[in-house]
Amino acid sequence: MTATIPMVETPDDARDLLAVMTSDPRVRALSEHFTTGFPSVLEHLQKVMATLPPSEQAQADVIQYQWLNAPEVLGRLPDAPVAALAWLTSMASPRWDLRAGAERDAIPASAELLPAEVCDLVYGLAQDWGMRSPRPAVGDFSGIVVLGGLVRANLNRPQAAADALAAGDVSADYVVGLTGDRPLSDAEVDLAGQMGLQGRTEQDSMTEGFERAFDFAPDSWINGIEHGRPVRRCRLPSGTELLIVLAPPRDEEGRKRASTGSSFEWFARTSGLVDESSRLLVITTPIYWIQNHIDVLTKLAGAGSAARAVTAGGTAEVMPSNLVQPYRSQHYLQEIKSAFDALPKLLAWAEIDEG
Repeated sequence: MTATIPMVETPDDARDLLAVMTSDPRVRALSEHFTTGFPSVLEHLQKVMATLPPSEQAQADVIQYQWLNAPEVLGRLPDAPVAALAWLTSMASPRWDLRAGAERDAIPASAELLPAEVCDLVYGLAQDWGMRSPRPAVGDFSGIVVLGGLVRANLNRPQAAADALAAGDVSADYVVGLTGDRPLSDAEVDLAGQMGLQGRTEQDSMTEGFERAFDFAPDSWINGIEHGRPVRRCRLPSGTELLIVLAPPRDEEGRKRASTGSSFEWFARTSGLVDESSRLLVITTPIYWIQNHIDVLTKLAGAGSAARAVTAGGTAEVMPSNLVQPYRSQHYLQEIKSAFDALPKLLAWAEIDEG
């Protein structure tokens, strides 16, 4: 069975999305591997751990600890979509969470952590759900919002925006790099150095990503403060305005950096660029597009806006081959979990009865 994921714009689309994701036979088969078949999955991980390089051992130990202490799962996956979602999110919480509080780049990538039959299920779902290939967009948009992330994303995603504009596939009055207030991790600093980047924060690496993608000098930026937050602006010869904005933390103490959802809601509320008639193109990486789109859709509604959004996993690849992010089955399983975790927000947005 193959089933594609709809781009949700209406409550009916949300119902279709829920039905597709919870009724896929591969989801049921995957859930059985992590319930009745879980001892075999754990045994496979323990064998693979002996082959991992020292740099990946610590995170593998965390994953093993979570799996060894995962609570028992009662019953089997229900047939009804809403009940199935509740069961899946509960089951997946300790079993499909390969991050365990770390950044996504901490997930071991040198080998498959999952048995071959589980890998096949995960890769098949990811392929059919649009997580393994670009989802380019076409049309006229009020603006393009490039979501910030790790260093690779802060280079690849601006390039995807620049390529789409240069090709004439899309038009937009502005392109925003939406970043969080976050220093780069040690691994990112090393990667940034290999790419010739000077900055040491998410905002700085996104800024350099814009400069490279749109081919302009760093001194072209006009730096300012808007709504108490730093903003960088530059206007291209074509008239398109470029902005780099830094979303505030999620708590007053500044200890919780902005998430994708909180960043986008803040931008929609405060920027003055989003109104009822806006149509936005949001650029992310294909593997993350489902949860990112749900975040964007629900946060626009939370900000009281009737603006529309299309989320494109249309990432260009600017990294040299030896630095390209390797996505293995464990990375896709993590983001399948994230997509299911995002669905309750979509149910509330679509007013789908969770009872």
